[in-house]
Amino acid sequence: MASTFIYNETMTWTIDWINKDFTTLNNIEKIEEVYLWGVAYRDISFVWNVITFADAPPIGASAPTIDYFVESVASPSVIWDVTFGDIIDEVYDVIWETRKTTWPFKESIVKRWINKWIKRLKNKRVYKNRILSYTFNKSKDTPVTAYDANELNIWVQDYVPANWLVMLWDSSVVRYTTYIAWALNWLAWYVYESGEKVSIGYKIPEWVKRPAEVLLNGVPLIYMDNREWRVGWNDQHYTIVEDSLWERYIFLPYRTSTKDIVTVKYTPVFGLFVDDADIVDIEYEYTEVISRYTAYIMLMDREDDRWQSVRESYKESEAEYRVYKWKEVDWINTKIRAGSLQVI
Repeated sequence: MASTFIYNETMTWTIDWINKDFTTLNNIEKIEEVYLWGVAYRDISFVWNVITFADAPPIGASAPTIDYFVESVASPSVIWDVTFGDIIDEVYDVIWETRKTTWPFKESIVKRWINKWIKRLKNKRVYKNRILSYTFNKSKDTPVTAYDANELNIWVQDYVPANWLVMLWDSSVVRYTTYIAWALNWLAWYVYESGEKVSIGYKIPEWVKRPAEVLLNGVPLIYMDNREWRVGWNDQHYTIVEDSLWERYIFLPYRTSTKDIVTVKYTPVFGLFVDDADIVDIEYEYTEVISRYTAYIMLMDREDDRWQSVRESYKESEAEYRVYKWKEVDWINTKIRAGSLQVI
C-alpha cells in the first residue's frame, strides 16, 4: 500500500466553545497526531474526514492541526485463509496432544512461540514483498533571517511539521514546540548566527519498524550516519535521529525547492495474534513452517526425543518456503540500511 502523509494541516470549522467537529481536506486512513495549542490532543474520534473532539476548544484557541495518512493507492487485496487457531491446532496435532492450559504443553506458551516465529519470519528477506511506502511534501529549506533567543525565523513555509526536531548547521539537534506564522519557537538556550542553515526533521510514524529506502523526487538517497551529517553539505544523503522518547526523525538534503516529494519505503510493525479468529498472512500450504517450528521447540524444551525428527521436518518445509518466497520477490532489490542513531 502506498499512502500520502500530510504534516501539519490546519483543520477547519468554527471555534465557539460549542463545536467539537473539525474537517480535513482528505479522508483519513490513520491519524499520527492532532495538536491543539501546539500540544498533542488525543481524546478524539473520526469518520472519513471529520474529527470529533471530546471537548469543544474555547474561543480564542488557534485552529487545531493534524498529521495524518491519506490512503492513495491500495495494493491488490490478498485473501488469506489461515487463522491463528488453525496454526495452534496444527501444533497440537504434531505433538499428538489436545489444547491444554497446564504444563508441559500450555497453550499460552504455544501462542507465544507462534507469534515469535511469525515475527522472525517477517524480519527475514523472504518477506521483502511486504515493503510498504508513504509520501509527503518536503518543506522548502531556508536560513534563519536574524538571531532571536526564543525562535528561529524561517519565514512562511508550507509543509512544516507543527513541532518536533530541527537541526542546525553544526549537526546540533534541538526541539521546537510550535511553528507559528514564520518562526520555529523553542526554549531559549541555543545561540546561533543570522543566516545559519537549518533542517527540519520529519517524524517517522510509529507503525514503521524500519525505513528501507528514502527517495527524493523519485531518486534514491544514501543513508549517512548522523555523526557525519552536516546541514547543507550533502545533496544526495539523508540521516535518522532518535530522540529521548525513542521517536525517530528523517533529515533530508538541504533544498530550496517548493515542490520536493519524499517517498519512504519501510517494513511495517506487525502486531501480535491473540484470538483464534485472527487472520495470519501466510499461505495455507506452508503453515507447517510455523507449526512444526513451534512443535520442535516445545518438544526440545521438554527433552522429548521426538524434537529431532520434527526439527528435520521443519527444516525441509522452511527451505521450500524460502525458495517459494524468493521466486516471488526476486525482482526486488531493496536494501535495508542500519546505522547509528543520535539520541537527544
